[in-house]
This record gives sequence, C-alpha cells and structure tokens, in this order.
Amino acid sequence: MKRMLSFVIAFTFLVCFSSCDDGATVVEKEKIIAVKYGSVNESACDEFFTEGYSKVTYNSSSDVVLAVENRKVDCGIVDEFELNSFIRAERNIKQTECCEYSIDYCAYFKSDNYNLQKSFNKAIKELKANGKLNKITDSHLDGKNFSGYARDNDKGSLTMLCDPNFKNRVFTDDEGNVIGLDVDIARAICDYLGYDLEIETADFDELFTKLDSGEGDFIISACEVNDEREEYYLASDTYFTLNFYLIERK
Repeated sequence: MKRMLSFVIAFTFLVCFSSCDDGATVVEKEKIIAVKYGSVNESACDEFFTEGYSKVTYNSSSDVVLAVENRKVDCGIVDEFELNSFIRAERNIKQTECCEYSIDYCAYFKSDNYNLQKSFNKAIKELKANGKLNKITDSHLDGKNFSGYARDNDKGSLTMLCDPNFKNRVFTDDEGNVIGLDVDIARAICDYLGYDLEIETADFDELFTKLDSGEGDFIISACEVNDEREEYYLASDTYFTLNFYLIERK
C-alpha cells in the first residue's frame, strides 16, 4: 500500500511539472549576447543585462554576425550602419529590437563663438524640418554619399576640423577626398548659411587645440554630446542620433 501511495505521489508531481507552460518553467535557458569588444556597442549591450543574459565579446562586428549565423550565440548587437551593411550583404540575420541606448552627436565651437552656434542651431532646425538631414542620413545608411547642394555661396567659407578615421562618419576615399555622413551634414549646414565648406584634418586629440588656436571654425567629427566638454566649448543641437539594434539568426 505504501509503495502504491509513493508511486501516485511521484506520478502527480511529474504531471504537474510537465504541464507547466513556458512562462512557468523553473529554470530558463540563459541567453548569450555577442558584441564587439571595446566598442560603444558594449554600452548598448548593457541595456539588456538582466538575469538570464550574459555577454560574449568578439574582435569585430563581422565576427558577431558570424557567431549569430552559426548559432554560437542567441543574438548580437550592432549599430545602425553595421546592421544596414550586413542586410545589404544578405547575411542570415534579422533585426529584432532597437536598444534603448543611443548616442547624440553635435558640432563644437569656441566658447565665445555664440553667433556661429546660434546660426548652426537655426540651420539644423530648418534642415530637420524640410527633411534634408533625413535624406542625408538615409542615403549614408544605405551605403551612399549624398549629393544635391546649391553651391552658389557668396559669404566665403567655414573650416571644419575633423579626424578622418571614423568609418561611415568621416573618412577618406580612394582618391584622398574626405567624405562621410558628418561631411555631408556639415556641407548642408554651411550651404544653408551661405558658406562654402573647407576641411582641415587632424588626429582627434588635436582637434580642440586647433579650434582654440583658430585653425578651424567648428568641429564635426563623430563628437557625441558631452557635458564635461561643454564646460569649455559651445555645442550645437543634435544633428544625428546613432541607434543600436539587437539581431538574431533568421
């Protein structure tokens, strides 16, 4: 009798656990997120850090995508430029979520150049309103440079300081021209204000020294909004926001 009772209790216990739905499982499979080591993508990844998640780092976002494709990880995080590039390359991934983390970018001016700051903010506001900034951004996210300026400026020129070592944002082409999203946005702003754009390049650490010495009028070089920097320099309104996305295998 005792043996029969023990059997009934054990069977009832087994049935109760096997009938639980997925949301009631006692232990859930830990999800593994892949991300490029030492990149801002890691900050975006931190938005997903809760119980049941862990992070694995790779040397490049290409390695992250490969790990996702080969099911070595459950998902990965890439920025918006990378996502579009991999999708154009028909990689076996899909976008699932936009991360809460994002980065706002702005132009910087000398601390006493209020007039130029005000002019840039007016231009940024108008170019957002008329859709031109969106056209420029969408073009670059599609892997293309933007063209379409009036080029009839009569106020002289403004010099942009930049480090041409930011992929997609500011970089040099095969002919040595400085191109990228930031360049096209700077040109659109200058064009709106009636100025031609001149470009002066330097290592990023030297840009603000050159700005202080008057070698350039403003910096646009993948500079994110930074409260500490704004204690010493004037910042424009945000001209571009970089988003990050969670990807999975199709």
